[in-house]
Amino acid sequence: MSTDNVNRILEYNQNCPASGKNLIDSLMVIDSWLDLKYDSVCTLNDVFNCGYSPASISNLFTSK
Repeated sequence: MSTDNVNRILEYNQNCPASGKNLIDSLMVIDSWLDLKYDSVCTLNDVFNCGYSPASISNLFTSK
């Protein structure tokens, strides 16, 4: 994930600490965006307004 995207998540965490913390915790333990749970995908949509489709979510992450 790019630095700009991480900063947006941290900014979101300031406004919505409960869901922001859950998203950050989830992102810290997954190996692939394919392992995201639905609540994390929903929060990513709240932060980035990217939608729920796999193609939209995958664009937020960089490949290893």
